[in-house]
Amino acid sequence: MPIPQIARLSGESVSARDAQAIIDEKITEAAIRELRTQRNIHSPISKLPTELLSEIFVLAKLASHTNTRQGSWLNVACVCRNWRDIAVNEARMWNTFELMGMHLDWAKTMLTRSKDAPLSIHFFPLRYEPDTVKLVMSQISRTQDLLICADNSRLWEVMEIAIAHATPDVPTRLQSLVLCNISPLASESMHRVFAAVQMPLILDLQLYGIRLPTIPPMPLLRRFYYDQNSFGSESMATLLSSLQNTPCLEDLDVGCTFDASAEEMIHYGPVQLPKLKAISFRTNRFEYFSLLQCIRYPPSSLVRFKSKRAPVQLADINNVSGIVSRFASSDVAANINSISLLNEGGPGLRLTAWISNVPALDIHCPISERDTLPLFNLCEMLPASKVRTFRINNFASINETIGPGFSDDLNK
Repeated sequence: MPIPQIARLSGESVSARDAQAIIDEKITEAAIRELRTQRNIHSPISKLPTELLSEIFVLAKLASHTNTRQGSWLNVACVCRNWRDIAVNEARMWNTFELMGMHLDWAKTMLTRSKDAPLSIHFFPLRYEPDTVKLVMSQISRTQDLLICADNSRLWEVMEIAIAHATPDVPTRLQSLVLCNISPLASESMHRVFAAVQMPLILDLQLYGIRLPTIPPMPLLRRFYYDQNSFGSESMATLLSSLQNTPCLEDLDVGCTFDASAEEMIHYGPVQLPKLKAISFRTNRFEYFSLLQCIRYPPSSLVRFKSKRAPVQLADINNVSGIVSRFASSDVAANINSISLLNEGGPGLRLTAWISNVPALDIHCPISERDTLPLFNLCEMLPASKVRTFRINNFASINETIGPGFSDDLNK
């Protein structure tokens, strides 16, 4: 059977010599292609089992997430026919959906080829394709990783699709949920989402610019990140009651203001978080530092606290002293090799205790002249047996403020 491109030469005004030259070129190309195919068969990587090649392809796909070209991980399917067959039949090559202008037909193809593999869905409000979003979000029950970053109305438009397709009695595969509201107005609470979408396997929960919901029992949750994004105030009772439902929490990061006084906080605790490894708290009032007194966590946990305002009363500094003393009593504190006292954004103070270049204790707040000495004295609570560097920076009137006695303590 004649090759179509060559058969057309007979009907064209091409000389015999030119036609032969074209055919010779095709012969050479075909021979090279066939020989390369045979050579690939004998290459070391082609000797690997299909299962191992599949794992390599999946790892290459994960590594390509930094590539801005959508679908670039599928380049492996263009190497040879065998690799294409492996890539097409490996469900994990097709289970990541970047919903930024993805065409509906391509989404259908990916859903088909992903078979029953857990899905990873990332939504950003660029080149919004409603039909594609509806199709993909209808698969909420098999979604393992969900990230939505959009303004309030779009965020809820997407979540309403998920709620509509969720079965309350059937748990989802969700292990990571990140919801980010980028609009200047606070989103409504996520109570309806948690009521409709069951997440017993959730490990990572991150909420940005969203009203703080009461988190239902999440026995496996390891990380909880909440950033209020300066929208009003939140209920201390809601936060602490939510933490009661996360017994395995290891990383807690909260940035918000509360509608409770420091005295009221004591009545909401204590919350037991025995596996906590790191706690970070950012707020606009120093007295909210007493939130940490409502949480029972291991003394070895890394503690970070930042306040936009200075302490109001000496009792607030005493609360900090209790936290520092608790940290100092841990085995981890004995490994402190560096302490820094920095005047940042002045007048202010940042006390940081470092262990192998990691800030194990970090307290940052504005200060008045009255507070300088009590906050400096916090350093005396820290074990200094292995401290090789003590850094003090940007305190112009340090001698007048705290007196020569502090220098004597440093020498000791």
